Amino acid sequence: MKDKIRKDYTLICSIMLLLSITVIIFYNQTLGEQKIGQQIARFILTFFLVIFTVLNKNWAKWILSVLSLFGGLLSLISSFALFSQNIIGLILILSMGIFYIFSGIYIIATRNKSISKSA
Repeated sequence: MKDKIRKDYTLICSIMLLLSITVIIFYNQTLGEQKIGQQIARFILTFFLVIFTVLNKNWAKWILSVLSLFGGLLSLISSFALFSQNIIGLILILSMGIFYIFSGIYIIATRNKSISKSA
């Protein structure tokens, strides 16, 4: 069971990082580079939280799960603003929001289970 959780964490975290990169690229292509610093800072924060989550740090699991839930809800809410403007942006932000909510719930549900290799 613990190997499955570790694989799930790795997959979820990899998808999170890929989604972050995709959103940064898409945002910069459509709206310009006005918030590039903020986007890079968010990606770096996500990257380090993912590393510490995979290394089985409980504090990182809590922070990543709460931020995932919060970010997912914000993505779902902001996707309604894109409803009439850009269908590709709507689909991207909507799917990201749903995935982040799922990720946050999964991380919270499995936070007490060890994902270390030796377990």
